Amino acid sequence: MDLLPFKITGPWFLAIYAVFAIVVLIALNRAFRTRLPFDADAPARLTDAYAVAILRGGPAEAVRVAMLSLTHRGHLALAGGRLSSSPGGTGPVTHDIERAVAQHFHAASDDAPERVLRDPMVKQAVFALRDDLVSRGLVVLPGSPSTNPKFAPSMLALALLVGVSWMRIVSTRPPHLFLIALTIMAGLAVLVLYGRRVTPAGRAALVHVQTLLGRNRSRVDTLRGPEHTGEITLLAGAFGIGVFASGAFPWFDHFKSQASSSSGSSGCGSDSSSSGDGGGGGGCGGD
Repeated sequence: MDLLPFKITGPWFLAIYAVFAIVVLIALNRAFRTRLPFDADAPARLTDAYAVAILRGGPAEAVRVAMLSLTHRGHLALAGGRLSSSPGGTGPVTHDIERAVAQHFHAASDDAPERVLRDPMVKQAVFALRDDLVSRGLVVLPGSPSTNPKFAPSMLALALLVGVSWMRIVSTRPPHLFLIALTIMAGLAVLVLYGRRVTPAGRAALVHVQTLLGRNRSRVDTLRGPEHTGEITLLAGAFGIGVFASGAFPWFDHFKSQASSSSGSSGCGSDSSSSGDGGGGGGCGGD
């Protein structure tokens, strides 16, 4: 057997290439952590339920939580599966996202959060909050390579994987089908790692909030009145609609069905706005 790297027989080269790809992916993950440092002992403090929702599920999830909060307080009325603004709500509507969402439903609509996010006013309010998370190092935007510290190492990893594969292909005769398939799988793994928009610091901040709110999960269904809207909104932001028991609130079935539809159509129901986060990429859970 010729020991020159690109002359090794097919199965052996595939095994070596697989190990090489794993090493590249491990090195890439370490490069991300180096470029996105954070202090595990001092996670960022988040008190805005909508910022927490963006971290957990993306921009559309912040819209969903705002719709839920406004409905619970009576600023949105739910009738026949459609929401509409109502003048008889409890408490002021002060958050920019809430004001924009309430304005969107000035006319009754059954719009899901993903569609509401297309409203220019809603989009502006949500993305302003998202951009604040970016500036704090909690989120990166896959669709903005010039400002994304993960872009350069990802491109280098892809160049290494494709380059080695191409050198093998041009130096030997077919078949190369298994090598091409392995290269594609390794490349997709790089893109998945790159597409994760929540940084280690963002994940730590989210876990911190979830830990603080964990004690309230056992009594979430006792928080019925509008005076508990703050807690309900934070819990929805941190854990999602699934934190509430079925039938616990009159609006539950409506938002649960919307969440299920979003999850089924997008595969993860998180960073739903490929139009806004620049690459639609992989919000489901973080880095």
